[in-house]
Amino acid sequence: MRSRSAASFLKGQGFDKVYSVKGGIDAWNGLKATGQYESGMYLIEGRKTPEEFITMAWSLEDGTRRFYESVKDAVADEESKGVFDSLVKAEEKHKETLVQEYMNIKGMGIENGKYGEEQLSGTIEGGLSIDEAMTWLHESKRDLTDILEFSIQLETNSLDLYLKIFNKLENKDTQKIFGILAEEEKKHLLRLGNLLNSKYNVMK
Repeated sequence: MRSRSAASFLKGQGFDKVYSVKGGIDAWNGLKATGQYESGMYLIEGRKTPEEFITMAWSLEDGTRRFYESVKDAVADEESKGVFDSLVKAEEKHKETLVQEYMNIKGMGIENGKYGEEQLSGTIEGGLSIDEAMTWLHESKRDLTDILEFSIQLETNSLDLYLKIFNKLENKDTQKIFGILAEEEKKHLLRLGNLLNSKYNVMK
């Protein structure tokens, strides 16, 4: 999952020769690879206005916040709880930022349940449904490493998506908002990566 996210991100940044080993490193057997990843593109297709991108992002941020709330309750140690609590608050802040930009454009807020994004309700960053994410989280008692790797994938997909939207938008004010969100996703990745690294070193 991580290599697919990384491949998608690199493709989105203009790299042409990007490949991900099918089956992961365990399946490596000579020079066999597969490429062409457009993760998250279906979320963009058909959307043109700043309002459409804002409401889409609001829905994804809300779904991810709900997932991280469940993760915070599922992890045992205080350090991990603290990291996921900070991510919950960050996703909520992102929603507020998006609502403010929507108000700047439309002169009104995003009404609950009336975003024109019903098809994305219950979806998290990366396009996965919240139900699928919850099933994954509680299936076979996922350990912290699994959860962190999964969360890193979500944040990578989100960074990739926001950069694609940034490049697609013509409205400079809304473009700036997505640039800020992209920078925030980088901070989330750093926080999750540092936690994964510290826990991995403890396990070693």
